[in-house]
Amino acid sequence: ADGGFHLEAPASTYFLRVMSGERTRSMRADLPRATPLLVEIEIGASIEVEVRDSAGALQVGHVVALSREDGRQEREETGESGRARFEGLQPGVHRVHVPPVNTKSSFANGILEQVELGELEHRLVRIEIPARGEARFARVVAEGIADYTGWKARLIWKPWTAIEADGNVPLDLAEAGFGLEIEAPRGRRWHANIPRDAPDGYVVRVETGGAGYRGILLDAASGRALGGVRVTAVSSSGTGHRPSCRTDAAGRFELLGLEEERHALTFNTSADGPTWSDGESALRGVTFFPERAASKQPDELEIRVPRLNQGLFQGVDTCELSGRVVRAGDGSALAGLALTFRSLESAAGGQLRLEYGSNTVSSAPDGTYRIALPRGSSYAVWIRNAENRKVLLEEEWQETAGLATFQRDFRLP
Repeated sequence: ADGGFHLEAPASTYFLRVMSGERTRSMRADLPRATPLLVEIEIGASIEVEVRDSAGALQVGHVVALSREDGRQEREETGESGRARFEGLQPGVHRVHVPPVNTKSSFANGILEQVELGELEHRLVRIEIPARGEARFARVVAEGIADYTGWKARLIWKPWTAIEADGNVPLDLAEAGFGLEIEAPRGRRWHANIPRDAPDGYVVRVETGGAGYRGILLDAASGRALGGVRVTAVSSSGTGHRPSCRTDAAGRFELLGLEEERHALTFNTSADGPTWSDGESALRGVTFFPERAASKQPDELEIRVPRLNQGLFQGVDTCELSGRVVRAGDGSALAGLALTFRSLESAAGGQLRLEYGSNTVSSAPDGTYRIALPRGSSYAVWIRNAENRKVLLEEEWQETAGLATFQRDFRLP
């Protein structure tokens, strides 16, 4: 009767979905929490979104997402009028996001509209999406490749489709909201983002040679070679096609076609799974940062990675970190803040970053926190406002003593 509810789940970060009539609201929730989570369903300003295609037809049942200024998200579907309505909004800037192709799942590369609302203001936003006309296809181009027989492509959560010998990809680009994944023989892959207005014949150019990394992947606990693991390179600039390859039976890999800059290497034991998800990979939460940029004559890396087993990294000790979060000026406790930790360990040729799935905790009413972490030579923390996710403090420090338990307090301005 008082609107209260109680949910129990393992410590982690979740998205909470609240249904109110035909409306759905989503918000981020870090568990455990020191304070109750407030879900507000209030009156206030409103935004109405009308969706038409470029031919002028109203779109009925089309998904519309709204990101509030405080970080909360809502989803609605357009009704018979082609409109979706969001109510109870606070003054400030809100973002309307409409997928070019209707979908019930997550989406990216949609039409974004930023709306600034005054108190109790109502705004009508008109969004135009491309009309579904003739299908548009991409074409893969790789230097030195004349015949693409044996190559394949897929859209997110869709099955693989054979690429035609001339490089034509027989998948409608109108459905490529999350991009296009391309695989060459022997497991080489690229994940290409596709512009919303990409024309028919849009060229996806992939690099099969040039700068890169090579090395061997070993299990940190046993020292044995890890074969059949997908190794993906993520550029420091955040650009590129995220090329990946699969380790052979001896654990060796060669990942070429990269820009000559530093990359992060991630690992997925589900080598045939989608590049965009590590799913139940035994190496999720493990990232290696080579100390050198990708090169046309790369050094041989020997990367020892710990595998997860029942939520713990094998061959890596666990330590317990505790302390308080306080205000720098008067030392008063700061409750309900989200603290996200990462463990860092120096390794041959680079640095290893380890993260448990439950690497986020909330500060208690007295400002205290406690968390179990993989033991490292240094650690990093991000402290955020739990409601709007604003970063309040970033800090990295070394712990050379190798203690099983240690304390660290954080002072916020």
